[in-house]
Amino acid sequence: MTKKTLDTTLRVNDFLAVIDPEMRSQMICGKGPNVGEATRAFLEKGPPRYADAPRLR
Repeated sequence: MTKKTLDTTLRVNDFLAVIDPEMRSQMICGKGPNVGEATRAFLEKGPPRYADAPRLR
């Protein structure tokens, strides 16, 4: 998603043409399953604890 948006930015010299794919990307990412935990970790300035993350030893 990010690469496609970046490619569009480099090819097109039109602000609105670049904002549309960026807005769609942000909306998709904002609906992900880890948004709540990421927000909590950011606000508490701590590491995120994702339920589906692999355990590191």
